[in-house]
This record gives sequence, C-alpha cells and structure tokens, in this order.
Amino acid sequence: MVPVQRELPPGLGVARASLDELIEGRVPQGCERPLPPGTKLRGITVTGGLATADFSGQLSSGFRGGSDNEGVTVYAIVNTLTSLPGVERVRILVEGKSVSSIGGHLDLSAPLKYDGELVVNP
Repeated sequence: MVPVQRELPPGLGVARASLDELIEGRVPQGCERPLPPGTKLRGITVTGGLATADFSGQLSSGFRGGSDNEGVTVYAIVNTLTSLPGVERVRILVEGKSVSSIGGHLDLSAPLKYDGELVVNP
C-alpha cells in the first residue's frame, strides 16, 4: 500500500468521504484498487473511537483471494479510517452483518487498529 493524501469534497462526513475516495478515487500509477470492483459503502458510524464501516457484499464476493490481497483490502480500510482524528479502531461489516473474514486469512470478528506493515513510503 502507498499512502495517498487527498482533499476531500465538502459536504460529506470525513469518514464517508475518505472511504468513497478509497473505493472510487484515482489510483496512484503502478498501484491497483485495494477494494474489489463494485464494492459500495452502505454506511459508516464513528462512536467513542470506533468506526464501523458497512460494505456491500462485493467486498467479500469480489475478493481476489490470497492472504496478501486480504491484508491490503482490510488494512486499506482500517488505515484510512484510523488516520482520521478520533478513530482508533475499525469494525468491518458486510451487508450489515459481522463477518469473521473476507477471504479466510484475517480475523475480522473484533475491531482492528492501524497496521503499517503493508505500507510502503515512496
């Protein structure tokens, strides 16, 4: 993953706008989109340092497979949200439900914190 800074559009909540950019924004040259095609953000809340992001089923049904890809997908979401003030942990839902994993490699049953292991600084 490569860190990207963006100016967010006015009028949207910062957390929602950040994930909208992650899903639909311009991808840096040489990089691939971290979330599967067709993934939509159904909703997001931030309460007490916990962001809960609810995605459409394409997050798991469109997943390409592999532990590295799963790490990039999950931590693109987690690291994007934990970069925002007041967000310390992230819970990922699919179609409004808790999931144990999106690809069988990472445990999503509990909220996750920032992990810079997959981040490459240019």
